[in-house]
Amino acid sequence: MNAQDRLKKLFTEQIFAIDIAAPLPSFDGERDAATVGRIMDATNAWVAGIRTGGLTSGWVRREDLTSGRCQTRMRLFRPGQMMPDDGGLHRALEILGDEEVCFLGTLGQIHAFVTSEDIQKPAARMWLFGMITILEMFFSRAIEARYPDEAWVGRVTPARLQKARQLLEERQRRGERQVRLLDCLQLAEKALVLVKDDEFLAETQFDSRRAAKMAIKRLDLLRNRLAHSQELVLEDWPMVIQLVRGTERILWRERE
Repeated sequence: MNAQDRLKKLFTEQIFAIDIAAPLPSFDGERDAATVGRIMDATNAWVAGIRTGGLTSGWVRREDLTSGRCQTRMRLFRPGQMMPDDGGLHRALEILGDEEVCFLGTLGQIHAFVTSEDIQKPAARMWLFGMITILEMFFSRAIEARYPDEAWVGRVTPARLQKARQLLEERQRRGERQVRLLDCLQLAEKALVLVKDDEFLAETQFDSRRAAKMAIKRLDLLRNRLAHSQELVLEDWPMVIQLVRGTERILWRERE
C-alpha cells in the first residue's frame, strides 16, 4: 500500500462515526407525546426515536411533542440521513452537510445519532486536524509542481518570506537536515501562493480570488482553534463541511 492509499484509508476507515455518536433514546409510538416530551426535558434530550411494532421506524424533535400520540408526530427516516454504524466519520459529516441529524444503525435498526455539535469531541477534532494536515501536504506538492527551484518566493510578501527564512535557519540549527524553505511557510501562506495562480484557481470550486481568500482565512481560524484546544463555534461549521468535501476530492483525484 502506497502513501496515497494509506491516506485514503485514514480518511475513510480509521475513525468511525460511532466514535462521536450518542445513543438514540426511543419511545413507543402509542405513548402520550406531552409525557414523552417531559421525559426528554428531564434527560436533556432533543431528539428521540419512535417505535412502531417494536422497531424504531422514525424520529422526533423535542419541540414536535406537543399533543396526541408520539406516532402522529413522527418523522420518517430518509435514506440520505442514515448510515451503517461501522461507517467512517467522513460519511457522517457529509450527511450533516445536508441534514440536521445523521442516524446510525445496524441490521436495519437505528440506535445512535450524530449532529454538528459532536465535532467538539476529541475523535472528531483529531480527525479534522488530520484532514487539514493532508490539505497542507497537497498545497506543498502543488507549489513544488508549479514553481520548481523555489520560484514561488516572489509570490510571498517580503515580511513573510523573511520570517520563513528565519524559521528555516532555526530549524536547521536544531538539526533538521531535510527541512526546506517551503516547509517554513504557514498553511495560509501556502494557500495564498496558489490562489494567485489563475490556472490553479480555475481548478477550484471558488468563483473568485476573493472567495478563495475568505475560505483560506476560515480554514486558518479552524486550524488554530483545533491546535490550541479552543471550542469550535457555529461559524466553523461551513468550513468543516468544505474541508471534508475538498479533502475527499483531493485524495481521490490525486490517485486517479
